[in-house]
Amino acid sequence: NDLIHYSERMRFQDTIVPGKMIAVTNGKPVLDVINTGGTFKLAIPKGMFGASQELQSLFPSCEIVLCDSHQDGMDMVRQGRADMTIVNEILGSYLMQSPYYSDLKPVYLNHVMENLTIGMGSSSDVMLMSILNKVIQSFSQSDIQQLVMEYTAKHPYQKDMKELLYEYWGILLLVLFV
Repeated sequence: NDLIHYSERMRFQDTIVPGKMIAVTNGKPVLDVINTGGTFKLAIPKGMFGASQELQSLFPSCEIVLCDSHQDGMDMVRQGRADMTIVNEILGSYLMQSPYYSDLKPVYLNHVMENLTIGMGSSSDVMLMSILNKVIQSFSQSDIQQLVMEYTAKHPYQKDMKELLYEYWGILLLVLFV
């Protein structure tokens, strides 16, 4: 498995920001499928290779489908190519504000954690890794929360022109033809 070989070539720093994950579904009773043991498709980004085994153990009846990004996973759910995707709650909350995802449903998974960290090649400088860990450990929990707020909640989602047209196409047509 390429993902396992890739993970053997990586080293990860200490956790910077611990976070919870959310499942994003298309509103179909995917959680019923999970609870009854039926099969479903779970889209995860290729970069979450480390989580694939944990997710497979949490959801033994899932078929993991790899995608390019969290947004790509949400697109796969929206288009019906996957039944569910897993997203960090901060990123998921941000992406769910897009009108493209208005029909998707978030489900909070309190038992599934994602720890934000820095990954480096296993041949990277040990001294650099030690320095990074010391810097990470020097941040207090309030410093980390302040940084998270600074770069997430303080910057609300901005819809682009495509999203506005998608959201208001009916009104636009009405105005154009009246």
